[in-house]
Amino acid sequence: MGSEVMLILKMVLLVLCSVLAAVPLGNMIFRLAGIKNESVASMYVAGIISSMAIYEVVYLFLVFRYESLSKTTFIWGAVMLLFIVAGIVTGIAYGKKNKNLHDGFTGYFTDIRVHHVIAVCVCVAYIIFTLVYQREYTDDSLFVGMASTAYSTDTLIRFSPFTGRQIELSYVAKYILSGYHAYMASVSAIFGMQPVVMMHNVLPVIIIAMHYIVCYGLASVILKDKKSADYAIIFLTIIDLFSMYNRFELTTSAWLFTGPWYGKSIIGNVIIPVLWYYLIRIMDEDGNAKSTKRMWGLVAVVHTAAALISTYGSIASATVTLCITVYYMIKNRRLSYALGFVISSVPSIALMSFMLYMQYMGVKW
Repeated sequence: MGSEVMLILKMVLLVLCSVLAAVPLGNMIFRLAGIKNESVASMYVAGIISSMAIYEVVYLFLVFRYESLSKTTFIWGAVMLLFIVAGIVTGIAYGKKNKNLHDGFTGYFTDIRVHHVIAVCVCVAYIIFTLVYQREYTDDSLFVGMASTAYSTDTLIRFSPFTGRQIELSYVAKYILSGYHAYMASVSAIFGMQPVVMMHNVLPVIIIAMHYIVCYGLASVILKDKKSADYAIIFLTIIDLFSMYNRFELTTSAWLFTGPWYGKSIIGNVIIPVLWYYLIRIMDEDGNAKSTKRMWGLVAVVHTAAALISTYGSIASATVTLCITVYYMIKNRRLSYALGFVISSVPSIALMSFMLYMQYMGVKW
């Protein structure tokens, strides 16, 4: 009984720490992108995605050196701490300078309306249903197994989760450049819980919350009205709840419902909507939102996070960015957007190219 209570406390602590760490980290990332006055929810999403991107960079520097998981976790944690402290300092300084530090927090509570409460309640209901009606696929045994193997052996990717033998390049080339399993193992190690527990019981809460925050932001810039966006999220969540009846279909909603921890689910339900949201803010000239050209750097961060999640994420993120960029190039008659696409897509293009090189040119592992 005591161990179960301790495990629940660890899971609650992980959710709380994800918020406390992600918000200042997201604030710092937005500052670097030249964006101010972002909502706490937007900072949270940007912070989680940035933590993934930072981990991917650290992981790629260390995986070919056969470094341990604990060393990778320590370096990633140190870099994260640096950004978090910087985010807290800049946030407090900006709040004092504009005398809106107190108003910024109280405003969230004074502006609450009935439809906000309904939206939150429906989202919570969706999270509960997701935790209850989980399914397992082949990918589950693979990626959870890879995370558990990294966690128990203190390695990044060396041993097969099925046989325990050292894996060969023919098997690992598809996965070695994406550190998602190691990221899960590092987070689990910090909070002292098995990756399977964290991925199945904690990650769904974080991913589903991110999904609806991003969808709300996307609805706001498309519908150009916050109240309409509120209602849109309510209807979207209700529609998603019906995905329990089509959970055997491999749709985006089905992936979110049956397994939010899967790479496909995170790419389809978080990464692609985030890219769409940021790209609209950068290139739409109809007054949907204000941004700066430095926001292309934020798009690059999202591409790096996609590379962490899966090699498919690299392909999907680059493709979506290309399609949206071409659309706005034609609509606004601006060739300069092509440069932004090239710069922001470097992480995805580099990862895809190196993966193909490893697979077909026989790089030794």
